[in-house]
Amino acid sequence: MTVSSLASVYVWSPNTSGIRTADISKVTVHHMAGDLTVEQCGSIFASASRQASSNYGVGSDGRIGCYLEEEFHPWTSSSYWNDDRAITLEVADYNLGDWSPSKAAYQSTVLLCADICQRYGIEPTYTGGTDGTFTEHRMFAATSCPGDWWHAKMPEFVKDVKEAMRGRYGVPIECIIHPDQSGKLFFVSGATITYIPHPDGAVAIDKVADACGASVPHFELGTKAAPWGFRFFQATGNAELYHEMIG
Repeated sequence: MTVSSLASVYVWSPNTSGIRTADISKVTVHHMAGDLTVEQCGSIFASASRQASSNYGVGSDGRIGCYLEEEFHPWTSSSYWNDDRAITLEVADYNLGDWSPSKAAYQSTVLLCADICQRYGIEPTYTGGTDGTFTEHRMFAATSCPGDWWHAKMPEFVKDVKEAMRGRYGVPIECIIHPDQSGKLFFVSGATITYIPHPDGAVAIDKVADACGASVPHFELGTKAAPWGFRFFQATGNAELYHEMIG
């Protein structure tokens, strides 16, 4: 039976339909509706009377718990169809006001999903519908789960999962670049590139960095004849942004 090597806590749940009949082809992120540890979440799912379970849980400290081995069909999404083909995760809510996770929980969720997708050959996609490989509980029931924060974050989250699969998630780069003599500025943070529409935006970034005791380097990258700027955008998964803003 299969458990991700990233898991460090094991609390087995009796709540399952048994071995899946469908191939694993999806991932569904849920939220715990509380700031529970992975042990606390596991103890809830360990009760047969609860009639609920998930394959994994992620706590605010970043630890990952396993409640059902991946071959087992969980009871998480109010959908037999989805749960039969999705590995499901419950993520702790560090901020109860907007149901958002801690940074550690978010990062662990990204890495766990990347691990799952790599092992099962899943291409991470989020369409807002059930045809994407990343689905949400709200697609199958009258619930807000995984909460508005996760719902709004899903496109960026799936992008982070893709970056993690390429070994680039959390790349420690932070700078402002002027690519390929384009006359345009972009702020680079890891693999995320953001267009700066006015030069004062770069000044504002410098002021914030300086107030925090840091600095953000500025430099030109590439030329029209040797477009290393485009190659950088391409390598970080941002080719579409380059074509949109620069051509």
